[in-house]
Amino acid sequence: MTLMGIAAWWRLDSRVVGLVLLLATAALAWAVHRAARTSGLPLAVAAATATTTALALDALSGGMLQHGSLLNPGGWDSGRWYGFGNLTFAVYASSSLVVVGYLGADRPHRRIWTAVAVGVAVLVTDGSPSLGADLGGAAALGPPMIALLVVLSGPTLSLVRLLLAGAGGLVLLALGQFWTGPADRRDAPTSGTSSSDC
Repeated sequence: MTLMGIAAWWRLDSRVVGLVLLLATAALAWAVHRAARTSGLPLAVAAATATTTALALDALSGGMLQHGSLLNPGGWDSGRWYGFGNLTFAVYASSSLVVVGYLGADRPHRRIWTAVAVGVAVLVTDGSPSLGADLGGAAALGPPMIALLVVLSGPTLSLVRLLLAGAGGLVLLALGQFWTGPADRRDAPTSGTSSSDC
Protein backbone atom coordinates (compact mmCIF):
# COMPACT_ATOMS: atom_id res chain seq x y z
CA MET A 1 0.00 0.00 0.00
CA THR A 2 2.94 2.29 0.59
CA LEU A 3 4.18 1.63 -2.92
CA MET A 4 0.93 3.13 -4.24
CA GLY A 5 2.49 6.47 -3.33
CA ILE A 6 4.48 6.18 -6.56
CA ALA A 7 1.34 6.70 -8.66
CA ALA A 8 -1.39 9.29 -8.36
CA TRP A 9 -3.90 6.65 -7.22
CA TRP A 10 -6.47 9.24 -6.10
CA ARG A 11 -6.99 10.23 -9.74
CA LEU A 12 -7.71 6.66 -10.84
CA ASP A 13 -10.98 4.78 -10.84
CA SER A 14 -11.40 2.67 -7.70
CA ARG A 15 -11.54 -0.53 -9.80
CA VAL A 16 -8.18 0.30 -11.35
CA VAL A 17 -6.69 0.96 -7.92
CA GLY A 18 -8.03 -2.38 -6.69
CA LEU A 19 -6.61 -4.21 -9.71
CA VAL A 20 -3.21 -2.52 -9.34
CA LEU A 21 -3.14 -3.40 -5.63
CA LEU A 22 -4.05 -7.01 -6.38
CA LEU A 23 -1.38 -7.38 -9.06
CA ALA A 24 1.28 -5.57 -7.04
CA THR A 25 0.53 -7.68 -3.97
CA ALA A 26 0.76 -10.88 -6.01
CA ALA A 27 4.07 -9.79 -7.57
CA LEU A 28 5.54 -8.81 -4.20
CA ALA A 29 4.35 -12.04 -2.58
CA TRP A 30 5.96 -14.05 -5.39
CA ALA A 31 9.24 -12.11 -5.08
CA VAL A 32 9.36 -12.52 -1.29
CA HIS A 33 8.51 -16.23 -1.55
CA ARG A 34 11.28 -16.73 -4.09
CA ALA A 35 13.76 -14.79 -1.95
CA ALA A 36 12.80 -16.85 1.10
CA ARG A 37 13.34 -20.12 -0.76
CA THR A 38 16.66 -18.95 -2.16
CA SER A 39 18.03 -17.62 1.13
CA GLY A 40 16.59 -20.29 3.42
CA LEU A 41 14.80 -17.73 5.57
CA PRO A 42 11.34 -18.50 6.94
CA LEU A 43 8.70 -16.82 4.76
CA ALA A 44 7.46 -14.56 7.59
CA VAL A 45 11.00 -13.34 8.28
CA ALA A 46 11.65 -12.68 4.60
CA ALA A 47 8.42 -10.67 4.34
CA ALA A 48 9.22 -8.75 7.54
CA THR A 49 12.75 -8.03 6.29
CA ALA A 50 11.45 -6.74 2.95
CA THR A 51 8.87 -4.55 4.72
CA THR A 52 11.32 -3.13 7.27
CA THR A 53 13.92 -2.47 4.57
CA ALA A 54 11.46 -0.79 2.20
CA LEU A 55 10.08 1.54 4.87
CA ALA A 56 13.55 2.35 6.24
CA LEU A 57 14.84 3.16 2.76
CA ASP A 58 11.79 5.33 2.14
CA ALA A 59 12.45 7.25 5.37
CA LEU A 60 16.15 7.62 4.52
CA SER A 61 15.32 8.94 1.05
CA GLY A 62 12.93 11.62 2.28
CA GLY A 63 9.71 9.68 2.68
CA MET A 64 8.43 10.32 -0.81
CA LEU A 65 6.26 7.20 -0.74
CA GLN A 66 4.49 8.42 2.38
CA HIS A 67 2.89 11.44 0.73
CA GLY A 68 0.51 9.44 -1.41
CA SER A 69 0.51 6.21 0.57
CA LEU A 70 -2.75 4.49 1.42
CA LEU A 71 -1.23 3.86 4.87
CA ASN A 72 -0.66 7.54 5.62
CA PRO A 73 -3.82 9.58 6.18
CA GLY A 74 -1.87 12.86 6.47
CA GLY A 75 -4.20 14.87 4.29
CA TRP A 76 -7.23 13.58 6.16
CA ASP A 77 -6.16 14.19 9.73
CA SER A 78 -4.24 17.40 8.97
CA GLY A 79 -1.32 16.50 11.15
CA ARG A 80 1.14 14.28 9.36
CA TRP A 81 2.56 15.87 6.24
CA TYR A 82 5.89 14.05 6.46
CA GLY A 83 7.33 11.07 8.27
CA PHE A 84 5.57 7.92 9.40
CA GLY A 85 1.86 7.98 10.13
CA ASN A 86 0.28 5.66 12.68
CA LEU A 87 -0.51 2.84 10.23
CA THR A 88 2.95 2.97 8.66
CA PHE A 89 4.48 2.94 12.14
CA ALA A 90 2.42 -0.12 13.11
CA VAL A 91 3.61 -2.03 10.03
CA TYR A 92 7.22 -0.87 10.53
CA ALA A 93 7.25 -1.69 14.25
CA SER A 94 5.74 -5.16 13.93
CA SER A 95 7.94 -6.19 11.00
CA SER A 96 11.08 -4.87 12.71
CA LEU A 97 10.29 -6.83 15.90
CA VAL A 98 10.05 -10.01 13.82
CA VAL A 99 13.42 -9.27 12.16
CA VAL A 100 15.17 -8.43 15.44
CA GLY A 101 13.68 -11.51 17.10
CA TYR A 102 14.92 -13.74 14.29
CA LEU A 103 18.40 -12.20 14.30
CA GLY A 104 18.87 -12.80 18.01
CA ALA A 105 17.11 -16.16 18.25
CA ASP A 106 20.17 -18.41 18.13
CA ARG A 107 21.98 -16.37 20.80
CA PRO A 108 25.55 -16.41 19.46
CA HIS A 109 27.33 -13.32 20.70
CA ARG A 110 27.72 -11.77 17.26
CA ARG A 111 24.07 -12.25 16.31
CA ILE A 112 22.86 -10.57 19.49
CA TRP A 113 24.92 -7.49 18.65
CA THR A 114 23.55 -7.56 15.11
CA ALA A 115 20.03 -7.65 16.56
CA VAL A 116 20.91 -4.75 18.88
CA ALA A 117 22.30 -2.73 15.95
CA VAL A 118 19.17 -3.35 13.86
CA GLY A 119 16.92 -2.49 16.83
CA VAL A 120 18.73 0.80 17.46
CA ALA A 121 18.67 1.64 13.74
CA VAL A 122 14.91 1.01 13.64
CA LEU A 123 14.32 3.27 16.65
CA VAL A 124 16.51 6.04 15.20
CA THR A 125 14.86 5.77 11.78
CA ASP A 126 11.41 5.99 13.32
CA GLY A 127 12.11 8.73 15.85
CA SER A 128 14.49 11.05 14.01
CA PRO A 129 12.80 14.32 12.98
CA SER A 130 14.44 14.19 9.55
CA LEU A 131 13.45 10.55 8.88
CA GLY A 132 10.35 8.93 10.37
CA ALA A 133 9.55 12.01 12.49
CA ASP A 134 7.67 9.83 14.95
CA LEU A 135 9.27 10.27 18.38
CA GLY A 136 6.07 9.10 20.03
CA GLY A 137 6.26 5.92 17.97
CA ALA A 138 9.89 5.41 18.94
CA ALA A 139 8.90 5.86 22.59
CA ALA A 140 6.18 3.23 22.12
CA LEU A 141 8.47 0.84 20.22
CA GLY A 142 11.42 1.23 22.60
CA PRO A 143 10.11 -0.86 25.54
CA PRO A 144 9.08 -3.93 23.50
CA MET A 145 12.30 -3.72 21.46
CA ILE A 146 14.42 -3.51 24.62
CA ALA A 147 12.42 -6.29 26.32
CA LEU A 148 12.88 -8.51 23.26
CA LEU A 149 16.62 -7.88 23.21
CA VAL A 150 16.91 -8.55 26.95
CA VAL A 151 15.07 -11.86 26.61
CA LEU A 152 17.20 -12.86 23.61
CA SER A 153 20.49 -11.93 25.26
CA GLY A 154 20.64 -14.83 27.68
CA PRO A 155 18.90 -17.64 29.49
CA THR A 156 18.51 -15.88 32.84
CA LEU A 157 16.45 -12.76 33.34
CA SER A 158 17.55 -10.87 36.41
CA LEU A 159 16.33 -7.69 38.04
CA VAL A 160 19.67 -6.02 37.29
CA ARG A 161 19.32 -6.74 33.57
CA LEU A 162 15.76 -5.43 33.53
CA LEU A 163 16.82 -2.24 35.33
CA LEU A 164 19.73 -1.75 32.91
CA ALA A 165 17.38 -2.24 29.96
CA GLY A 166 14.92 0.28 31.42
CA ALA A 167 17.73 2.77 32.00
CA GLY A 168 18.87 2.28 28.41
CA GLY A 169 15.36 3.00 27.18
CA LEU A 170 15.19 6.19 29.25
CA VAL A 171 18.55 7.29 27.88
CA LEU A 172 17.34 6.70 24.30
CA LEU A 173 14.17 8.69 24.99
CA ALA A 174 16.17 11.52 26.62
CA LEU A 175 18.54 11.60 23.65
CA GLY A 176 15.55 11.79 21.34
CA GLN A 177 14.15 14.72 23.32
CA PHE A 178 17.55 16.43 23.30
CA TRP A 179 18.09 15.72 19.62
CA THR A 180 14.83 17.35 18.57
CA GLY A 181 14.39 21.05 19.02
CA PRO A 182 11.28 22.47 20.72
CA ALA A 183 9.63 23.12 17.35
CA ASP A 184 10.10 19.48 16.27
CA ARG A 185 8.57 17.94 19.39
CA ARG A 186 5.04 17.83 18.00
CA ASP A 187 4.87 14.04 18.25
CA ALA A 188 6.80 13.57 21.49
CA PRO A 189 4.97 12.21 24.53
CA THR A 190 4.61 14.75 27.28
CA SER A 191 3.19 14.47 30.75
CA GLY A 192 1.06 17.59 30.40
CA THR A 193 -1.05 16.61 27.42
CA SER A 194 -4.72 15.84 27.71
CA SER A 195 -7.41 14.62 25.36
CA SER A 196 -8.45 18.22 24.71
CA ASP A 197 -5.02 18.90 23.18
CA CYS A 198 -5.56 16.35 20.42
